[in-house]
Amino acid sequence: MKGVTFGNKHSYKDWGLILREHPVVSPPKPKTKLVDVLGAHGSLDISTKLTGQVMYEMRDVTCEFTAIGNPVEWEQVYSDILNYLQGQLLEITLDHDPDYYWTGRAEISKWNPGQTVAEMTIKAKVSPYKTSNVDGRKVL
Repeated sequence: MKGVTFGNKHSYKDWGLILREHPVVSPPKPKTKLVDVLGAHGSLDISTKLTGQVMYEMRDVTCEFTAIGNPVEWEQVYSDILNYLQGQLLEITLDHDPDYYWTGRAEISKWNPGQTVAEMTIKAKVSPYKTSNVDGRKVL
């Protein structure tokens, strides 16, 4: 079953969470800085003046899960997940991209335990670059 690894815990193997759809990783937003210069048309773009390269904001990773089974057990699973990942800085590996990991802080943003199915959304604020497990190379 496809899932997501948070630190050393796999969403399905360790918690029984079924990934509902492909995790969403937002594109990196460039950090830009425009300066309005009096007496000039337009603005002066100084976004790359300091480092010579484009810098990026943090990204968002959103993972939506479903749990099927005994509702009595869901509260324990929910507590286990909260204790393990809430606010923690973790390496996050998506099963569909196992050669890379993201580094960021994760949190449960939605928990909806129903009678037969529970829903959970885990979001993470991660660095703009993912890191290669092979050579440590960082790529967007």
